[in-house]
Amino acid sequence: MGQRLFYSHATPEKLRAQLADVGLAVRTFDARAIGGETFLWVTAAKLEQPGGLGEAALPQIPR
Repeated sequence: MGQRLFYSHATPEKLRAQLADVGLAVRTFDARAIGGETFLWVTAAKLEQPGGLGEAALPQIPR
């Protein structure tokens, strides 16, 4: 694909727990087929940001 990618060997469940442990809320958690491989594509955001809307502003993603 011509890009440097960062890989994780955690299971999806462990990764979700690790993100929660460091105070991140999962916004997307999708398996995507790209270039003949399947990637777990994750977007996470801080729960609280100075002057921000906090967790209430994040969409709820089913586990």
